[in-house]
Amino acid sequence: MSTPLASQRLLRLEEILAQSRTPAVVADAVADPVKRHLESVPLERIRQLTAELEARGAGATDEIDAVVMRLLLTDYVAAVTHLRAVTRAAEAHMDAASGPIADVRQFVWRELKLQEARRQAAEQLSSTYEGLRPTRLQDEGSDV
Repeated sequence: MSTPLASQRLLRLEEILAQSRTPAVVADAVADPVKRHLESVPLERIRQLTAELEARGAGATDEIDAVVMRLLLTDYVAAVTHLRAVTRAAEAHMDAASGPIADVRQFVWRELKLQEARRQAAEQLSSTYEGLRPTRLQDEGSDV
């Protein structure tokens, strides 16, 4: 394991880990909990660790591969945990919005019914008024 290739791989792994942001820094920088969860998903680190494994090829795995795989699994678990939290927050927002949406839907339905009743009442009044209006013949007969 002390080959030059293994040393290079360990240095690359150290670089990847050093570049990663810590969740504490992200938590302090972002006030929105959903955004904080999404920012906490270590996507770039997952990409880099995956690239390290893919660069190794299909040969025999060694201890460094095992460490990289373990880091990837840990990052996947963290990503799933954060994405579940985002999903729960989205579900809570949708549940909170469903009440007002139902209220507005009921209000609009009542307003449409009221508007239809007004229209029918206006038509009925108009037809009643038409029956009470003098006809032309009656108007012409009164001039005589």
